[in-house]
Amino acid sequence: MIECKNLGKTLANISWEFDGVTMDQFSKSTSKFVNVITIPEVDKQWSGRYVCVAVNEAGKAHKEVKGIYFDPPVVKPVTSPYMALKEGEDAVMSCSVIGKPNVTIVWFYNGNPLENSEKHQISTIGLSLKVQRLRKEDEGIYACEAIGIRGTKDSTKFEVRLGTPPKPRLIPYDTSLNLGEEGWFNCSAENETDIGHFPEMAVRTSWKRENGVPLDLMLEFQMREFIFALKKMLLVKWTMKWSYS
Repeated sequence: MIECKNLGKTLANISWEFDGVTMDQFSKSTSKFVNVITIPEVDKQWSGRYVCVAVNEAGKAHKEVKGIYFDPPVVKPVTSPYMALKEGEDAVMSCSVIGKPNVTIVWFYNGNPLENSEKHQISTIGLSLKVQRLRKEDEGIYACEAIGIRGTKDSTKFEVRLGTPPKPRLIPYDTSLNLGEEGWFNCSAENETDIGHFPEMAVRTSWKRENGVPLDLMLEFQMREFIFALKKMLLVKWTMKWSYS
């Protein structure tokens, strides 16, 4: 809405023009000396030259204003809004903002604005935040909010979790076996973290020998299958040979 006021003592006919075209459908007199234009759903096409024209018996006067459209800021959604980190690691978050001019970036932690500090390091233009040496008390929701010149806002959020060790469910126990005998050992663990959002927190189980050398279970399985197939093949050959002798 743009207002035009007649400061003279005599009445005048007030009208509006936009880039040389009259705007009677958008203008309305609110008093004998004031006329306003109201444009619903403003977009880029309304950036331009507005002229208020006042005419009476004594003559004609006009006042020009320039209308500038400001794109509301848009914060692009992040592909990975969930972060699970080890204690002591740095959490680094970045956001990408579309919109001009004079967009202000503000970072929040659990709804509270953050200031640039040794703990929370905000980049010069505000598009990235580094939380130094993550601790349990740093877990929560971080948000990057872009504020436009007219107060329009958009934001994106990150959830930061501190990684927790898995809890054992099945623990292998010592077993005595005879030479050549097979033995099975069960081991499993779980994690209470939502691995749907934090896949890096999924429990991965591996085996090692007593000397610390890792066991390649797939290789062990393949070797067992190979030896079994080899024994079977030798048995078939020996049986065929015996049958024809």
